Amino acid sequence: MRLHTVAWPRLAALIVAATVVPSCDCFFDVPGNVVECGTTNPLAGATIDLMIDKGYGDRKESFPGATTTDAKGRFEVVANDPCESWGTLTLRKDGFVTLVPQQIKGSPPKPLELCMTRMAAAP
Repeated sequence: MRLHTVAWPRLAALIVAATVVPSCDCFFDVPGNVVECGTTNPLAGATIDLMIDKGYGDRKESFPGATTTDAKGRFEVVANDPCESWGTLTLRKDGFVTLVPQQIKGSPPKPLELCMTRMAAAP
């Protein structure tokens, strides 16, 4: 009897997940590179937030701190939405101006090439 009470919630969760997760061959997947503007210096440790503006079933969802750039300034943001979904990335790093590039459609043909501007030093 105990086995049924444990197994049922898991089965119910699987059924719910199967109805919520879109069935498609292409998912929201945005790779990119970030450098300091005016240089070719990669920007490591930039935090990237994702806002799905129009996802599966017109859903909207925020993913703060979805990923960060690696030592070479590379990142990849992936969401469980079809590649036809639209999202907005926000890039943040201490000492740099926050960057909000244009709205992006799910799976661009090539990695985004972005640059962040260093904040002016206080007098």
